[in-house]
Amino acid sequence: MKRRHLMLSSSAAALSLTLAVAALPLGTAPASAAVGPGWTPSPPLWETAQVQATQGAAPSEQAPEPEPAAVAIDPPGELGEPVSERITQGGGPLASPEIPPDRLAPLRALGPEIPRQQLRNLPRPYTPPAVPPTEEGQPRASVVADELSYDETEEVITATGGVEMVYEGRVLRADTVRYDTVADRVTAEGTVSLVETDGTVYFFDYTELTGDMKSGFAREATLLLADRSRASGELMTRENEVSTMRRAIYTACDPCEDPDAAPLWRLRARRVTHDEVDKTVYYRDVWLEAAGLPVFYTPYLSHPDPTVKRKSGFLPPSYGTSKDLGTEITVPYYLVIDDSQDLLSAVRWTDLQGPVLEAQYRGLYTSGMMEVQGSITQDNNVDPDTNVDGNDRIRNHLRAKLEWHFDPTWRGGVDLNMASDDTYMRKYDYGSDAWLVNEAYLEGFRRRTYARARGFYFQELRVGTDPGRVPRVLPELTYSHSSAPTDAGVYWTFDASGLSLTRSEGTDTTRVAAEGSWNYIHYGSLGDVTELSAALRADAYIVDTAEEATFRTVDSGTVARVIPTVGASWRFPFTRDNGWFREVLEPVASVYISPRGQNKDEIPNEDSRDFEFDATNLFSHNRFTGWDRVENGPRANYGVRWAGYWPDGSSASALFGQSWHMYDDGFFGPESGLDEEFSDYVGRATVNISSYFDASTRFRLDREDLEPKLTEVSASGGLPVLRLSANYLQAVGETTVDDQFGDREEITVGAHSRFSRYWTLFAGTRWNLDDKEEPINWYAGGLYDDECFSLQATMTRDYTADRDYQGGFSAMFRIVFKTLGEVNIGSNQLQDEQ
Repeated sequence: MKRRHLMLSSSAAALSLTLAVAALPLGTAPASAAVGPGWTPSPPLWETAQVQATQGAAPSEQAPEPEPAAVAIDPPGELGEPVSERITQGGGPLASPEIPPDRLAPLRALGPEIPRQQLRNLPRPYTPPAVPPTEEGQPRASVVADELSYDETEEVITATGGVEMVYEGRVLRADTVRYDTVADRVTAEGTVSLVETDGTVYFFDYTELTGDMKSGFAREATLLLADRSRASGELMTRENEVSTMRRAIYTACDPCEDPDAAPLWRLRARRVTHDEVDKTVYYRDVWLEAAGLPVFYTPYLSHPDPTVKRKSGFLPPSYGTSKDLGTEITVPYYLVIDDSQDLLSAVRWTDLQGPVLEAQYRGLYTSGMMEVQGSITQDNNVDPDTNVDGNDRIRNHLRAKLEWHFDPTWRGGVDLNMASDDTYMRKYDYGSDAWLVNEAYLEGFRRRTYARARGFYFQELRVGTDPGRVPRVLPELTYSHSSAPTDAGVYWTFDASGLSLTRSEGTDTTRVAAEGSWNYIHYGSLGDVTELSAALRADAYIVDTAEEATFRTVDSGTVARVIPTVGASWRFPFTRDNGWFREVLEPVASVYISPRGQNKDEIPNEDSRDFEFDATNLFSHNRFTGWDRVENGPRANYGVRWAGYWPDGSSASALFGQSWHMYDDGFFGPESGLDEEFSDYVGRATVNISSYFDASTRFRLDREDLEPKLTEVSASGGLPVLRLSANYLQAVGETTVDDQFGDREEITVGAHSRFSRYWTLFAGTRWNLDDKEEPINWYAGGLYDDECFSLQATMTRDYTADRDYQGGFSAMFRIVFKTLGEVNIGSNQLQDEQ
C-alpha cells in the first residue's frame, strides 16, 4: 500500500474541516482545511506514498516521485508506562478528565522517557518543510497518512497510519488523528509528537483539544524544549493560552545512561502553569531535588519561559561577610525598560556600615550606547577592630560611559569615573584603581586621516598625593594625516598637537606643536630595504607660575623650538630553508641626526614621563612617548633579528641590539640604560610550540659586565589536564629626570587543570621577592560545569592594605542552575585570624 500527500486549505467549498494541534504548553495555531469528493493530491514531502481515501467513491490516484524532506524525526517509541485506562469524558466533550489516582501509572524519573540516542539526534535548529499558501495567501495544512476516511453518518474524518501534518512550520505525527466536525474536536493518539518552529519537541500518549486551540488536554506529556531542557507530567490541560501540568518534573540535565537514575537536579511540583501571554512559568509546591534527594522547598516559584531573553523581576539574593562591612546581603531587582534598555537596582545591607543603594543602567541606541552605574551610602565609619562608631558620612561612586556616532566619520563620548573619597571603591569592592580618569572626546576617522579633541579630569586616590598638583586638561587636540605612497615609494606625514593644562597649585602649560615628514622606501635588487626620512618639527609653549614641576626649575614665560631631523634605516633579510624548518636572519641599522639642546629647561615635562628603554623602541627615532621631550643629537641604532618557522605552526624569534649617542644631554637617568655614549644591550625572544608551550622574554644587560638590569620572562605550557604558567620580573631602580622608581623583583605562578569533562581546578600566587615575609596575593579554586549545572568556588588572600581598607581573605561560591538562575555566596576581605 502506498501513501499519498494531500494539501488541505479552507478554499474548497464542499466540506469544512479544521485540524487543530495543541502545542502544550507553548501552543500552535489551528490548521484549516476543506475536503470534497475529488481530493487533489500533491507531491509527498518525504517519501512516495498512497492514501486509501474512503469517502463515498473517491478514487485513489498514483502519487508522483517524492521531494527530499528537510528533516525526518522518528517517533520516540515507548514513552513510559501507559495509563491503565482511557480518560473518562464526563460533563461534556471538553470537561476536565477524572482519572482515579490509583489507576494512574507511576511517574518515572522524568515521566515518559526520551531515548538517549534520539535526544542527541534531534535537529537544532529545526527546519520544517515548506507548505505553499493558497492563491488568496491563506496558510494551509499538509497531511500525509496511510489511510484517510470520512464517516458521513458521524461526520468524523479519520487519518490513520503514520499521520504527518504540517501547518505554518509545525509538524505533528501520530498513529491516529480524528476530527469531529459536529463537536469541533480533534483527538490524536498513539505515539504523538509535535515539533515547533523553534525546535521544541512535544511527546504525548493522547491529546484532545478544540478547533480554536483555547481548550484541551494531553496525558503522559513530555517536552524537550529548544534549549534542551525537559519537562514531563501526568496530565496537561490548556485554556485561553494558559497551560497547566499536574505532577510535573522539570530539568535542564541530559538523560543519564541508566534510565532509572535521577538527574543531577530537577524541580518536582504539584502544579506547573505556563502563561504564554505573560511568557512566564509558575510552580506551586515545588521541591528542588539533587541526585533524587529533596534539598529545598518553596510554595511558589516563577521564571521566564525559554523564549524570553530578559524579564523584569527580583533576582536571587547574594550573601557575604567581611571584616570591614560585617555580614551583608544584596537583593537585586531587574527592570526591562524596552528592547534596548534595562535597569538593575539593588539594596545591599551591611551589618557594620548600614545599607548601600546600587544601580546600573544600560542603553543601546541606533547611533550609540550609554552605561551608568553607581552606589551611595551613609557610612557609619565603624572601626572593624573596636566596633566603635565614628562620624557618619555620605560615600558614593559613579561610573558612566556614553558613546555616540554622529555619522560614518565622527563620533564622540564621555567616560566618567568618580568617587567620594580615596578608599570607598576598594573597601566596598567596586574597584581598586590608583586614580580615576574622566574624559570627554570627539574624534573622526577617514582613510588616512585622524582627528581628535578631548579633555581630562583626574581624581588621585593614592595616599600622600597633593590634589592641588593633579592636572586638568582642556583641550588636548590631535591631528594626523598620511598620504598615499607614490609609485616611487614616497609618502608624506603630518602630525599636530595642541594642549592646555592647568593646576590649582603648580605649573600651567599651553602647547602648540606640529611635525611634517618626508619618507622614501627603496627595495634593492638583493632584497635589502632602505628608508630615508626628513622631518621638521616646531613647538611653542606658554608656561605660567614658577614651580619646580619636575627635577628642573620651570620659569613662567614663552618658549619655542624648531627641530629638523634627517634619518636613514636599512635592513637586509636573509632566508634559508633547512628542510625541516625555515629561518630568516635580518641585520638592522638606523641613523638619525638632529640639533642638540632641544630639551630646554623652560619646557615642563607633562606627557613624556612614561619611558623605558627596551627592544620595542630600539630603532625609534624618538623614544619619548609624548611631545615635551625629544631625543636629539647624532645617534645610531643597530641590531639583528632572527625568526624560525616550522610546518606544524611552531615558531621562534629573537632580537638583540644596542644604541649609540654622540652626546649625553642628561635627559636620560643614570639607570635608564641610555645615560652614556653606548647604551645597554636590549633584546627579546619568543618561542611558540603549537598549542602546547609558549614563552617570551625581554631583557636589558649592562653595557660593561652584562649584569641584568631588566628581565621579564613569561611562559605557559602543558595539556588541558595540567597547564602551568609563570611570569618573572626584575628591574633595577630607574631614575629619569622626572621620576624615580625603586628596585623591583617579583614572580607570579599559576596552574590550571581540566582533569575531566566537567571538573577544573586552578591556583596561583604572586610574590614580591624583595620582601620574602609573605606573598602579595594568592588564589585557588575549582569549577564544575556541565550542561545543566555549574558550581565555582574561589578563595583569595590579599596582603595589601590602604588606610581603612584591610585586605585579607575572601571566598566566593557561585551556584548556577542553568535555565533557572544562580546564587552567589561569598565572604570578602576577611582578616585571616587563623
